[in-house]
Amino acid sequence: MKKESFTCRRCGTLIGGHNQYLHAGMCDACFFEVYFPEEAQIFEIDAKNLSRLCRLNYKANMDFKDFMKSGKVDQRRFKAIVKEVTGKIDCTQCGNCCKKLKPCVTENDIERISQYLHITTDSFIKQYLMKNTDGEFEFNHAPCSFLQKDNRCKIYEVRPRDCQSYPHLQNDVTYRCLQFFANAEVCPIVFNVLENSKVEFSENINESRFAEQLAQLDVLSEEDVKEFDKKTESMITKKSIH
Repeated sequence: MKKESFTCRRCGTLIGGHNQYLHAGMCDACFFEVYFPEEAQIFEIDAKNLSRLCRLNYKANMDFKDFMKSGKVDQRRFKAIVKEVTGKIDCTQCGNCCKKLKPCVTENDIERISQYLHITTDSFIKQYLMKNTDGEFEFNHAPCSFLQKDNRCKIYEVRPRDCQSYPHLQNDVTYRCLQFFANAEVCPIVFNVLENSKVEFSENINESRFAEQLAQLDVLSEEDVKEFDKKTESMITKKSIH
C-alpha cells in the first residue's frame, strides 16, 4: 500500500496523513503557531543586569550553545521568537549597543555619512574613526558620538550597515554562536531571545544531550554505566512528575 504524503499548506514542507487530516493540512510547527500561539516572555530589559544573568545561567546557556552548533535548531520557530521579542522591546529605551559597542565602518558608510554631515571623508575619519586590530575602521568613542540624550541616533538615516543589522538576528545565528552569546550580555532583545529559545527548545536540548550520552556508553566502564542509568531514571521520574 502506497504511503500518503502531502505538503503543509502554509510552508510547503512534507507532511503525512495525520497532519493532513487532523492538523488542518499543516505541519506541527504551523499548526501550533496558528491554533496555539505562545507569546514570548520578557525576562529582563535592564541592560545593566544582562551580563550578570548570563553568568548565572552559564550551564544552561552552554547546553543551548551545543544544541545550536548541532544544526538541529528549527529556524522557523527561532525566527518566530525573534519577531515576538523584537516587537515587545523599544530600543530607544535602552541604547546600550550604542553605549558599549564600536561598529565597523565601511568605505561606503564613510562616504554616505560624510555627505550627510556635509564634511569631507578625511575630516570624518579624523574626527570620528580609528582602526581596530583587524585594520578595519570603527568609531573611536563609546558611547557613540552620535548617540543623543533620548537614546536616538543623530545619523540614523545613514547609520553604518553594522548598526543597521544589529543585533544580527535576521540570519541563521547557529554559524555565529560566539557573537550571539556575546550580544546577549549587551542587548535585551538578544538576551530575551536566548531565554525564550531555551524554554522553546528545552525538550530538543534534553534529547540531544541524552543521545550524546548514549553514544558514549561503549567507552564507559561498568560503574559509569550504572551511574548513567541512575541519572537517566531520575530524569524520567522528574519528567513524569511535571
